[in-house]
Amino acid sequence: MPTTYSDQFYRMDPFAPPAPGTTLSITGLSYTDEDDDGFIEIGDTLDGRTITGVYPGDRIRVQLPNGQFDNITGVTFYLPGGERYFTPTDGTILQESTFVRTLRTVGNSPVPVGDLAPPCFTAGTLVMTDSGLRPVEALEPGDLVLTADEGLRPLLHLARRQFPALGKFAPVLIRAGAMGNPRDLCVSQEHRMLVSGWRAELYTGQAEILVAAKHLVNGRDIVIREGGQVEYVHLLFDRHQIVFAEGIASESYLPSHAVRAAEAGVNREILAMFPGLAAQAARIDRTARPVARRREATLLAG
Repeated sequence: MPTTYSDQFYRMDPFAPPAPGTTLSITGLSYTDEDDDGFIEIGDTLDGRTITGVYPGDRIRVQLPNGQFDNITGVTFYLPGGERYFTPTDGTILQESTFVRTLRTVGNSPVPVGDLAPPCFTAGTLVMTDSGLRPVEALEPGDLVLTADEGLRPLLHLARRQFPALGKFAPVLIRAGAMGNPRDLCVSQEHRMLVSGWRAELYTGQAEILVAAKHLVNGRDIVIREGGQVEYVHLLFDRHQIVFAEGIASESYLPSHAVRAAEAGVNREILAMFPGLAAQAARIDRTARPVARRREATLLAG
């Protein structure tokens, strides 16, 4: 059956671009994989209208509100009546920006829906802050969040995207009590949880270690939950932090954790938004705790 995705777009065509200096505003639209084959292609729909052209790999250069420049790789969709919409496939989180120039255009071909990648927590997750537990999606830059190593730290950046909860986009559900949590917690499959205690010591030699949520799935109280839509939210600080969500210690967003191509664009966008972070890149590249290898993670899952 058809699957619908929500995303962010610029209304523009890199092949026939606007004049340099044009303001690019963000438009939120939904596109539907009508045959549910995992690709958005001619015949699928955008905003309820049939897509007549799909051009993945287009690349543009923009100037961000802070004056920094960023290059964005994405896909351009053609619609009847001459409308054109461009959306990132490199993980970039769009901002209202100024168009500089087109860097590259390519031919017509389908785009895999998996070119988008979800980060971190799901909307509705309660995170410990200076004012108590707050929904993660309600946080704003500058808010103070409790961390394990440095107490209250200001949030630098928050971003959110919505996906169908299917396949690798489906969240991991950690049921109440599974890790000492009083409520259910849902995170993306790659989001890393802090594991401690005798199992960590025995199997990894570490008192505390980070483990990807997908490796903790046991089919009982930690499971993959598919179905419906899921909104993912990531939190960025000036270094990798251990934060507390639903009573469980887990990681904040780590820019260097770009194991998928889509996340590389997020890294560039964040460093462009916060140029001061570039000077601290080595510090941000370090994880707050050691990370378990897959074999170790399997043992920890029991």
